[in-house]
Amino acid sequence: MLKDSLEGWHRGRVILIGDAAHAMLPTQGQGASQAIEDAEALGAFFESISETPSADALSEILENIFQARYARVSLIQAYSREAAKPAAAKKTVTLRPDEFMKFNCMYRGAKAWSNEEIPASA
Repeated sequence: MLKDSLEGWHRGRVILIGDAAHAMLPTQGQGASQAIEDAEALGAFFESISETPSADALSEILENIFQARYARVSLIQAYSREAAKPAAAKKTVTLRPDEFMKFNCMYRGAKAWSNEEIPASA
């Protein structure tokens, strides 16, 4: 049974990334790709940190990473499920194939993504 996206990936000083946070079906080959994007987000959001952050500051950074990544990852999960139909018929996607390829392949990083308009997914 497929599960919906987790509602959160971090607690305190710990964050889940990759398939631990948002498992992908193999239909789009996105498991490793999304783990790499998660790693980029960690680097982007921690790049300006020069000293060990407080527990509250660390939790805020991890929440920012989650907020920056969640919509993108959830939509890619939905497309992965769409490609696996009929076994995964629960979610519906609305992007045309060319729109999805642009969405899927033209990622410029977590901070840039946070400022982009996110396509409707369902």
